[in-house]
Amino acid sequence: MESITGLIDELENLPAQGRNLFDSIFRIWRYTGHLKVPPSFRSKIREYYGERGEDECRAIERIKMQTIVNTFNIWTGEAALFNQLRAGRPRQNREQSVGTRERLFSRIEQAKRGCDFCDPVAHTPEDVFGRIKGKHCITASNIAKYDAYNAVVIFNRHNPLEFDRKEFFDYVDVGLEWCRKVHEHDQDFKYPFFTWNCLEKAGASQIHGHAQVLVARKMPYAKVLALSEVSQRYKRETKMRYFDVLYKVHESVGLAVMRKQIKVLMYLTPIKEKEMMIVSSSMSADLKSTMFKVLRSYIDELGVMSFNLSIAIPPIGTEDGELPIIARIVDRGDVFSLSSDFGGMELYGTSVLASDPCSTFRVARRSIEMT
Repeated sequence: MESITGLIDELENLPAQGRNLFDSIFRIWRYTGHLKVPPSFRSKIREYYGERGEDECRAIERIKMQTIVNTFNIWTGEAALFNQLRAGRPRQNREQSVGTRERLFSRIEQAKRGCDFCDPVAHTPEDVFGRIKGKHCITASNIAKYDAYNAVVIFNRHNPLEFDRKEFFDYVDVGLEWCRKVHEHDQDFKYPFFTWNCLEKAGASQIHGHAQVLVARKMPYAKVLALSEVSQRYKRETKMRYFDVLYKVHESVGLAVMRKQIKVLMYLTPIKEKEMMIVSSSMSADLKSTMFKVLRSYIDELGVMSFNLSIAIPPIGTEDGELPIIARIVDRGDVFSLSSDFGGMELYGTSVLASDPCSTFRVARRSIEMT
């Protein structure tokens, strides 16, 4: 499948069993939006949306009729609107990001002055049970906590976009070791959650590289709980495992790959740009390697500079088994843009997407499949 706009055509070519599986989770519609362009605005249209080498008339014709694809997950209530015009904008990715990257790295370097995280032992608090120290990071107790147990995993490197495989593994391992330490300290807290908000656009309050870890008490955090309940209800009503089928339907349309038992899906109802879902039965080296490869392909090949990574982890000390480990990665857009990537539609309507999941997945898949 070359583009998300071809998804319905792809579904029509599936065998009946494959189409039934797809329809057991998703609904999809395709519409055409129309508009008129006044003569006074024609040159602006080509400037804003014209493709390289495209003349004004051809650009205008593409604008007049726009293909919209609407995807809907009937179990989770998640939905997305993909616009062929927005998906095809040539200025979204790498060619504009070279200068932006240099500008961003300069600003990151300047932020070292007065950075508390560059000397975390001296300038951050620690948890009552102490710090967890790895080879490439150290924990601190979050000074303004999300929840009762909330730590910051502070990276040794100041620049959050500069990390190799060993460093990334250490970030995750130290975060999970902190979660286990919390459970040892207070066994009522047993639901771990790992999140990395990379740079301010993704919600970070500090430029210096850091992630956050939490452990919830009564139940998983709300969206993880909702997903667990969806999985259980799907199994009761269909006698099939939700995440197995979710993977199969994405694979059937060319938007999923499995490597070493790690399932990677270019999610069809993303919350925002380039959302990738990675599913594993355990926190294995293969899972960490896959997350690392996706992040590096996003940063190095797709020009992503601000992102959210979250990892929902089954409860500590139980054999729950219903919900696997679920990692999700999403691009948070241009770090220098004054516009937010989230608006009223994302908050209270349906997420609107500017990137095409098919082109994103082609890039990420090459990285995932490398040894």
